[in-house]
Amino acid sequence: MFHHDFRLLISEFPPLGEQTMKKMRLLPFLLPFILILSGCALNIRYTPGSVIQGGGKINIEKFRYMPAETDLRNINRIRMFHFSENIDTYFTNAIMSEFKYAGYKLNEGNLYLTGDIVRFTYDMGLIYMYWELKVRYVFFRIRKDDRSKIVLLEREISVRNTPSMSPIQERINGLIIQSFDSLMKNREVSEVLNNEKI
Repeated sequence: MFHHDFRLLISEFPPLGEQTMKKMRLLPFLLPFILILSGCALNIRYTPGSVIQGGGKINIEKFRYMPAETDLRNINRIRMFHFSENIDTYFTNAIMSEFKYAGYKLNEGNLYLTGDIVRFTYDMGLIYMYWELKVRYVFFRIRKDDRSKIVLLEREISVRNTPSMSPIQERINGLIIQSFDSLMKNREVSEVLNNEKI
């Protein structure tokens, strides 16, 4: 549909009528959908942005991207968006950067965090997109004698941003920040983290 509309715009030159100008103004907003249809890999960089502050020690283990557990083709894609990095790696590194940015010492102590990225998707209309993220976070410790895991707390966090025409990177990263903020504001999560403070 979008390829057809784009050809239609070109065919209307010249002259530039009022309807043509209206359609041309939509082109910047159609760019995300053109990228989807072209199959280009998205090279997205993550920048921590949470205002949460804390302190303590924590180890972050890789999260599982559940859509890839049933179909390996999903390992680096969200529906029709293909990423230059695997989704599980990108999300795990993002969470690590948020904890570090918040003042936590990584790869220290006996508190661990991992989990499952249950849902990471989007919906779109003509010019708007919104993203959804559902993550199951699991805090645990490891026994010193047999190295078995002791689960301390599990929390499932679902977030969704409002329809927007902002850049894809901004929306995806903003969604991860929302998820991190919701996790850290949970009272039981705060208690688990506080027990690991120096």
